[in-house]
Order: sequence, then C-alpha cells, then structure tokens
Amino acid sequence: MQEATISEDLLSFLKSAFTNQLSKEVWTNVMEQYPDIKGTAEFLVSPVMQTGMKDDIKRVHGFAKTKDLFTFDDGLADKQAPFISAVRPLVCALQSLEMDGGVDDDGEEIQGPDPDHIKALIEDAIVLLGNAHCRLNSWRQRRFAEFLTDVGKRTLKDQIPADKHLFPEQFHNVIREEHDHANTNRKLVAQPIPTQKRFFPGPRGKFQSNNSFRNQSYRRSTFGRPQKNDSFGKNPNNRSSWSRRGGYSKHKGS
Repeated sequence: MQEATISEDLLSFLKSAFTNQLSKEVWTNVMEQYPDIKGTAEFLVSPVMQTGMKDDIKRVHGFAKTKDLFTFDDGLADKQAPFISAVRPLVCALQSLEMDGGVDDDGEEIQGPDPDHIKALIEDAIVLLGNAHCRLNSWRQRRFAEFLTDVGKRTLKDQIPADKHLFPEQFHNVIREEHDHANTNRKLVAQPIPTQKRFFPGPRGKFQSNNSFRNQSYRRSTFGRPQKNDSFGKNPNNRSSWSRRGGYSKHKGS
C-alpha cells in the first residue's frame, strides 16, 4: 500500500503529540476550552457498570475474581475517556465549517469559516488523541510491573514513551546502564520466588522434612521417650502380628 507523504513540520507535530503525555494542568486548560456538548451525555461518554452488577458477579464467581475484573475494567474505562474528549474540538471544527455567512441574532454579518481557527481546532484534537494514546501505553506498561525487576519498575516511573514496541529500545538502554553488560538479557524479567520446602516438628524438638512415618527410625512413646520403630525392619521377629499370622498359616499348611 502506498504511503502518504506529509511535510516535515506536520510529521514533527504528530510525533510530539503521540509520544508526550500532557500534564494534568495543561490537559485541564485545554478541556476548559471545550465544554460538554448538550445532548451527548448518553453516548459521548466512557460507560460505567450498572449498579448491582458487581454484587451479582461476586455472588457467582467469588470475591477475588470479581475484584480483579472490576479493577481491570475501572482502569480501562479511565483510559477510554480521554479518547472521547478528542471529539469536542472536531465537532467545533465541523460547526465552524457550517457557517456560510448571513446575519446573526444581533444583526451582524457572519463571516465565513476562518482557516486558522479550523487548523487550531484540528491540532487540539490531535494533541488530545496523542495524550490518550500515551496514557493507555503507560497503563499497559504498568500492568507488567509485577513481572519486572526493581530496576525495571523504577524505569517505568520515568514514563519512557513507547514506539512500535511497548518497551522501546530506550527502556532497555536504561536497564543496561544499571546492570553489568554480561547479564543484560536476563535482567529485565523478575525471577519467580522458589517454593519453600515445608518442615514439620520431629523428635527431640528438631525439625525435619515431611517424610512418612515408615521412614522414621524413632517414634515418640506415650510417655515422651523415644522408642526404636523397627516394626517395618528386616528382622522377621519384629514384623507386625498380621504378618506373623500369615507366615504361620503358610508354614502350617505346608
């Protein structure tokens, strides 16, 4: 497919818009210029879950799964809203293009659409879209935080923008700077914590692994004194009563 060619200035503007997240102050100032549009509250909004839905799901699927589900959905809804806000300047641009002269309510002549004004509206929409894109990428990166090393988690706080990869080369370069170069490929993903071996109390207050009673050479008597447990030993005289009876019956029958 043939690629469209744009000017260097426009290309630079797009790169800046889609690789830099707006600060809260700047975003607030921009949104103050574009208030809510009357009649759009039912569809031009990030949807929320109905009241009672959480309780219904928790009743069927349990607390843990319900908590994970709603935590994910709340985060996703929070990142969905900025995409919708980009519609407002686009609607303003369309409304400006519809003005084709005439006279307003005050009797003054209405001028045609101002190209510079339309351009500014479209640029604001692109900036808002780029900001929403960056916020979503940052949220996706943070969801991998529990699988990263401590260095990786600290690097995420720097909000390194993604490119075609969620963790771009710049992110990996920071990791390499803090680790020795011989082990850089293994220093990004955190290793799972090994399962600890369980121990149980043994004779004389010592701890020993969870072996079966058959393999223990001593057992504690009812009076607390250790006794030799050779009921399973090789000496035929120390076999259990059912073993001796079986052996006796076999000998008698022969």
